[in-house]
Amino acid sequence: KSLSANDMCPLAPWAELIGVDGEPISGFASLTDAADQPLVVAFAHYRRSSQLVKQAGTSLSQALQRSLPVQLVVVTTDSCADNRKLVKKSAVPIIPLRIEDPMRSNWCSAYGLTSESAKYELAVFIIDSDTGKCVSVNYDCSPVALRDYVKKAAAFWQRSQ
Repeated sequence: KSLSANDMCPLAPWAELIGVDGEPISGFASLTDAADQPLVVAFAHYRRSSQLVKQAGTSLSQALQRSLPVQLVVVTTDSCADNRKLVKKSAVPIIPLRIEDPMRSNWCSAYGLTSESAKYELAVFIIDSDTGKCVSVNYDCSPVALRDYVKKAAAFWQRSQ
Protein backbone atom coordinates (compact mmCIF):
# COMPACT_ATOMS: atom_id res chain seq x y z
CA LYS A 1 0.00 0.00 0.00
CA SER A 2 1.34 3.41 -0.94
CA LEU A 3 1.61 6.09 1.71
CA SER A 4 -0.08 9.47 1.45
CA ALA A 5 0.22 12.77 3.28
CA ASN A 6 -1.09 12.50 6.87
CA ASP A 7 -0.61 8.71 6.99
CA MET A 8 1.31 7.35 9.95
CA CYS A 9 4.72 6.12 8.81
CA PRO A 10 5.73 2.59 9.73
CA LEU A 11 8.61 3.03 12.17
CA ALA A 12 9.60 -0.56 13.03
CA PRO A 13 11.14 -1.43 9.62
CA TRP A 14 13.80 1.29 10.01
CA ALA A 15 15.81 -1.10 12.18
CA GLU A 16 16.67 -3.21 9.09
CA LEU A 17 18.54 -0.36 7.39
CA ILE A 18 22.34 -0.34 7.68
CA GLY A 19 24.39 2.70 8.72
CA VAL A 20 27.79 3.76 7.39
CA ASP A 21 29.43 1.62 10.10
CA GLY A 22 27.97 -1.55 8.55
CA GLU A 23 25.58 -2.12 11.47
CA PRO A 24 21.77 -1.86 11.47
CA ILE A 25 20.57 1.46 12.87
CA SER A 26 18.82 1.39 16.23
CA GLY A 27 15.59 2.69 14.72
CA PHE A 28 13.76 5.74 13.46
CA ALA A 29 14.32 7.81 16.62
CA SER A 30 18.10 7.64 16.15
CA LEU A 31 17.90 9.66 12.93
CA THR A 32 17.11 13.11 14.33
CA ASP A 33 18.85 15.38 16.78
CA ALA A 34 15.65 17.12 17.81
CA ALA A 35 12.22 15.63 18.39
CA ASP A 36 10.56 18.18 16.11
CA GLN A 37 13.07 17.94 13.26
CA PRO A 38 11.42 16.75 10.03
CA LEU A 39 13.15 14.11 7.95
CA VAL A 40 13.49 14.22 4.19
CA VAL A 41 13.94 10.61 3.13
CA ALA A 42 15.07 9.93 -0.44
CA PHE A 43 15.03 6.34 -1.70
CA ALA A 44 16.95 5.63 -4.91
CA HIS A 45 15.75 2.53 -6.75
CA TYR A 46 18.82 2.06 -8.92
CA ARG A 47 22.54 2.78 -8.74
CA ARG A 48 22.23 5.46 -11.44
CA SER A 49 19.50 7.18 -9.41
CA SER A 50 21.63 6.80 -6.30
CA GLN A 51 24.46 8.72 -7.95
CA LEU A 52 22.06 11.47 -9.03
CA VAL A 53 20.68 11.72 -5.48
CA LYS A 54 24.20 11.99 -4.09
CA GLN A 55 25.06 14.71 -6.59
CA ALA A 56 21.88 16.57 -5.62
CA GLY A 57 22.74 16.12 -1.94
CA THR A 58 26.22 17.55 -2.31
CA SER A 59 24.93 20.48 -4.38
CA LEU A 60 22.39 21.36 -1.68
CA SER A 61 25.08 23.31 0.14
CA GLN A 62 25.21 25.84 -2.67
CA ALA A 63 21.54 26.75 -2.22
CA LEU A 64 20.79 26.04 1.43
CA GLN A 65 22.23 27.04 4.77
CA ARG A 66 24.12 24.41 6.74
CA SER A 67 22.02 24.74 9.88
CA LEU A 68 18.72 23.65 8.38
CA PRO A 69 16.06 22.36 10.77
CA VAL A 70 15.81 19.24 8.58
CA GLN A 71 17.58 15.89 8.53
CA LEU A 72 18.29 14.49 5.06
CA VAL A 73 18.32 10.68 4.89
CA VAL A 74 19.29 8.87 1.69
CA VAL A 75 18.45 5.17 1.38
CA THR A 76 20.45 3.37 -1.31
CA THR A 77 21.77 -0.03 -2.28
CA ASP A 78 25.30 1.41 -2.30
CA SER A 79 28.04 -0.03 -0.11
CA CYS A 80 28.74 1.34 3.36
CA ALA A 81 32.13 2.56 2.06
CA ASP A 82 30.44 4.55 -0.72
CA ASN A 83 28.01 5.98 1.81
CA ARG A 84 30.89 7.06 4.09
CA LYS A 85 32.39 8.94 1.13
CA LEU A 86 29.06 10.72 0.66
CA VAL A 87 29.11 11.96 4.26
CA LYS A 88 32.62 13.35 3.76
CA LYS A 89 31.71 15.10 0.49
CA SER A 90 28.41 16.58 1.61
CA ALA A 91 28.40 20.10 2.97
CA VAL A 92 24.98 19.59 4.56
CA PRO A 93 24.22 17.01 7.23
CA ILE A 94 23.20 13.77 5.56
CA ILE A 95 22.56 10.25 6.78
CA PRO A 96 23.06 7.62 4.09
CA LEU A 97 21.56 4.21 4.86
CA ARG A 98 22.06 0.96 2.98
CA ILE A 99 19.31 -1.42 2.03
CA GLU A 100 20.58 -4.75 0.77
CA ASP A 101 17.69 -6.05 -1.33
CA PRO A 102 14.89 -3.55 -1.86
CA MET A 103 12.47 -6.08 -3.31
CA ARG A 104 12.76 -8.31 -0.21
CA SER A 105 12.81 -5.48 2.28
CA ASN A 106 10.20 -4.94 4.99
CA TRP A 107 11.09 -1.24 4.88
CA CYS A 108 10.31 -0.96 1.15
CA SER A 109 7.11 -2.94 1.55
CA ALA A 110 5.97 -0.80 4.49
CA TYR A 111 6.62 2.40 2.53
CA GLY A 112 4.81 1.20 -0.59
CA LEU A 113 7.96 0.70 -2.65
CA THR A 114 7.24 -2.21 -4.96
CA SER A 115 8.61 -3.55 -8.21
CA GLU A 116 6.01 -1.30 -9.90
CA SER A 117 7.37 1.85 -8.21
CA ALA A 118 10.92 0.78 -9.09
CA LYS A 119 10.39 2.12 -12.61
CA TYR A 120 10.75 5.62 -11.14
CA GLU A 121 14.12 7.14 -10.25
CA LEU A 122 13.41 8.32 -6.74
CA ALA A 123 10.82 8.28 -3.98
CA VAL A 124 10.82 11.11 -1.43
CA PHE A 125 9.06 11.18 1.93
CA ILE A 126 8.90 14.12 4.32
CA ILE A 127 8.24 12.73 7.79
CA ASP A 128 7.32 14.70 10.91
CA SER A 129 9.64 13.05 13.43
CA ASP A 130 7.52 14.33 16.33
CA THR A 131 4.32 12.55 15.22
CA GLY A 132 5.63 9.95 12.76
CA LYS A 133 3.22 11.23 10.09
CA CYS A 134 3.98 11.73 6.41
CA VAL A 135 3.91 15.41 5.54
CA SER A 136 4.52 14.78 1.84
CA VAL A 137 5.08 11.75 -0.40
CA ASN A 138 6.24 11.56 -4.00
CA TYR A 139 6.91 8.14 -5.54
CA ASP A 140 8.08 9.62 -8.85
CA CYS A 141 10.54 12.40 -8.03
CA SER A 142 13.44 13.76 -10.00
CA PRO A 143 16.71 13.85 -8.03
CA VAL A 144 17.18 17.50 -8.98
CA ALA A 145 13.95 18.29 -7.07
CA LEU A 146 15.49 17.09 -3.80
CA ARG A 147 16.44 20.66 -2.85
CA ASP A 148 12.78 21.69 -3.17
CA TYR A 149 11.76 18.92 -0.77
CA VAL A 150 14.34 20.04 1.77
CA LYS A 151 12.97 23.59 1.50
CA LYS A 152 9.42 22.27 1.86
CA ALA A 153 10.40 20.37 5.02
CA ALA A 154 12.10 23.47 6.43
CA ALA A 155 8.94 25.51 5.76
CA PHE A 156 6.87 22.80 7.50
CA TRP A 157 9.21 23.03 10.51
CA GLN A 158 8.91 26.83 10.63
CA ARG A 159 5.08 26.67 10.56
CA SER A 160 5.07 24.15 13.40
CA GLN A 161 7.16 26.36 15.72
